[in-house]
Amino acid sequence: ITDTDVKDAIFKSAPHEAPGPNGIHCLCLRQVYYAIPTPLVKLFQAVLKTDYHPQCWREATRAIIRKPNKADYTAPEA
Repeated sequence: ITDTDVKDAIFKSAPHEAPGPNGIHCLCLRQVYYAIPTPLVKLFQAVLKTDYHPQCWREATRAIIRKPNKADYTAPEA
């Protein structure tokens, strides 16, 4: 994983989406990247090398937005 990989992943994320369960907003990650890019890249490299992903990185918050005339929401593509 390179500096460019990390930068691209952070800056391709929508800046105004709600943060995940850990509360870290995408705009915060961008500021961290600007301030300390090398340690951030090393963090992600270590995650991949050790194959250890903190539990909070494996969690997500999802919401179902009901659509008119859709009765079945059991299938993800519904």
